Amino acid sequence: FPKSFQRGLSLFLYNKKTRPIMSAFKYQNRRGLADFFCQELCRYQLSQLRDLGADAVIPVPIHKNKYKKRGYNQAELLSRRIALIFNLSHYPDMLIRSVDTLPQKQFTPQARLNNLKKAFRFNSRYDNLVQTNSSLSVLLVDDIYTSGATMEACTRILLSAGIPNVFVLSICIGMARD
Repeated sequence: FPKSFQRGLSLFLYNKKTRPIMSAFKYQNRRGLADFFCQELCRYQLSQLRDLGADAVIPVPIHKNKYKKRGYNQAELLSRRIALIFNLSHYPDMLIRSVDTLPQKQFTPQARLNNLKKAFRFNSRYDNLVQTNSSLSVLLVDDIYTSGATMEACTRILLSAGIPNVFVLSICIGMARD
């Protein structure tokens, strides 16, 4: 499927070397790894991140059931730090995960996109912000980018809400296994 975001950046390849650290970050309460990832982002992607010219940072949201179980959203840990580092606005609730979908890793790329079609919605609390900032650029942050279905679903919602520029950032990028 075609990509709707302007540009994407990633730090590491998602493979057998990075899988354990990403799993620890996501499922084993290793929240401190967000600091390490942001240090590495600044070491290797600083100028590219600046060049995007984003005005705000938003995380890919997780459903409240997952949040209750895990206690945190790993994408939000990253997005909050990135917003601080670059002195950008942070809107952790601009996107809402309204459907608790099954884990994406079990689907083909097209099935992933279909699985997510109605999973996210735009928080109407931000309608006024978007209407008064017609050139708003946001950096959408997630931990792992495989097929791109999650980032694509979120990007499409942001675009349809009136945000003209969406860039994506993930810690790892992997190959979709289809």
